[in-house]
This record gives sequence, structure tokens and C-alpha cells, in this order.
Amino acid sequence: MVQEKLGADPSSSEWLYWKAAIAFASGDLSEAERTLQQVVGSQAASGPHLLLLGEIHDRKRQWKAAAGAYRRALAFPHGTDLLVRLARSEYRTGNLGAVIETLQPLAESPGATGEAHFLLALSHGRQGDLEQSVAHLSKAVEKQPDVSAYRFQYALALAESGHMESAVKELRRTLVLEPNLAMAHFYLGQMLHNLNRRDDALAALERAERLQPGIPQLAFSLGLVYKLQGDYDNAIPKLESEIASGSDHPPAYFHLAEILFRRKQTRRSEELIKRAIALQPGKADYHLLATEIALSADRLEEAEEQVNAAVGSDPNSGRAHYLRGRVLQAMGRDQEAESAFELSRKLMDGRREGAPAP
Repeated sequence: MVQEKLGADPSSSEWLYWKAAIAFASGDLSEAERTLQQVVGSQAASGPHLLLLGEIHDRKRQWKAAAGAYRRALAFPHGTDLLVRLARSEYRTGNLGAVIETLQPLAESPGATGEAHFLLALSHGRQGDLEQSVAHLSKAVEKQPDVSAYRFQYALALAESGHMESAVKELRRTLVLEPNLAMAHFYLGQMLHNLNRRDDALAALERAERLQPGIPQLAFSLGLVYKLQGDYDNAIPKLESEIASGSDHPPAYFHLAEILFRRKQTRRSEELIKRAIALQPGKADYHLLATEIALSADRLEEAEEQVNAAVGSDPNSGRAHYLRGRVLQAMGRDQEAESAFELSRKLMDGRREGAPAP
């Protein structure tokens, strides 16, 4: 019937719409767009024409053009779905202000969808407004509790705002909805590690690795947890893998260097810690390990230089002052060494950290 009508009046805006819709449904996006362009520049264009044109641009990943079509469609009677489509396209172009302007009035009404709140949350989050992001993610989850993407982002926002236990609960709920979501297992492992629940963290990270081995910094996270568990045999290959990936992640060099130093592999350890310091100078822990390596090799001037850098980075570190005392003692500067040990004792008594002074 449509073809008969088209044959009867091929210039009719109504049937040009149907011709474009048929082409769109069959996957011929170019033909659908060409057909619609005969209408959208004229006064005969309607909301459905512009909405379909926006959908075509969306399918072709032409987000700016899609947003333009949807924005023109606002001049015609429309529902909340058009506002969400427009906001989605604006978000994909990076126009966060337009997303918020488009959806904020809708978000305050009972008709707001979970996606409307979700897009607002992502936009506020990228603008650095974490409080608004968490609030809208909470509403998105409330509106559509079975959408795993909403719960996943909500968990990450909760963690960023310091609500770690709540974040863990949301990630577990996410995994009920989508058990094989590797990134959820990965972040769950990191959060559990931060909560010092290392056995659970390791199980989550190992699950993430089975599902998606190439997640950035997954090898490092596994290596770190293995190291903290005292499982150096498993920690070493993971940290080596992180370094081999070319990520130039300073903590990976540091933790591997520390393990190898404990295993008396001093030369390799020294190479690694030098690389860590080159990538992230001024990190007290890095300079302290470099101090211990130099001290073990009786390179006292180098050890003093490194320990002074550590003290300069963290003047309140009892461990740094203690190690400085050891270096000065080895250099025969006993009076200075005793002063360093005394300061170390005071700091450690106050903060209860670091190695005990002699």
C-alpha cells in the first residue's frame, strides 16, 4: 500500500517519510537520509521527519548532526523521549552544559526516566560536581533498579565520594544483574583491597582476569595484593607484566624493586627504583628504598642524597629520619645520627609508624 501511495504522489512529505522509514529499517541509511533531506529543508518538515533524521545520524555516529535534528524537532509537539535523545547526543559531543540544560527541568518531574538521571549524573560528574552525580545516579537506580550500567556507575561514584562500603554493596548488586561484567569484578577487588579485605579482593581480581585479562592496571592490582599477602612468587610475574605492558606505572616499578631487594636481587632492584624515581620524583618511599640499596652497597654519599630527598618529601616520616640516622652513623657522624634517631623516636611515638629506632 505504501508503494502504491508513493507511486501516486512521490513528492508527498508524508510518504517520503515512510519511504525513508522503510530504507532506515532495511539498513540503507544513506537512502533514508537522502529521502528525508527532500523534506527537512522545507516548511513541510514535521517532528517525525526530524526525529527520524536524528535517529539516522545517531546510527551513523554523527552525534552533532543528530543533536541538531533533535533540537529542531523540539519546535513540534513532543514527549520526554525526544529530550533524552537530544541529551544523549549532546553528551556524546561533549556538550555537557546542553545536557544539563535539556534534562534538568525533566529531572524535577515525576516523568523523568532512569536514563535522564543517568545522563545528568555523567554530565555533572565530568564537570566535577560529585554530589550532584551521586544524587542523580541514586535516582536512576531507583527508577530502573535492574539496569546494571546505572548501578555500576553509582558504585564508582560512591567510592569516589568516600562511601566505600556502600560502593561494594552496589557492585555486588551489579554482579547479580551481570555476573560476567569484568570491570565490576576489577573495581570490586580494588575497593575490597582498600578496605583491607585482601582475600576477597584477590578472589575478585582473579575473576576479573579470567573474564578480561587485558584490563589496564589489573596485573598491577593483582601483583600488589599478592605482594601484601607475602606471595612473592605470584606477585613478581604480575608486576613484570604491568611493566612489560609499557604503562610506565611508577608503583609497579617500586613494588617489584622492593620484592627483588628483599630477595637479594640488588642490581635489578636498583634499575627498577631508579626508573620509578625518574617517572615520579619526590616520592618518599621510592627514595627510601634507593637509600637502603645504596647503604647495602656502602655507597654512603649516594645514600645520604637519597635519604635527604625522602626527608624533604615527607619531613614527618619517622622511618625517613631513622634511615637518615643509619646513614649518618655509617658515615661516622654520630652526633648528627643521634639527633636523627631522637627525632625518629618522637615521630614514631606520635604516629606509631615506621621501623623502630635502635
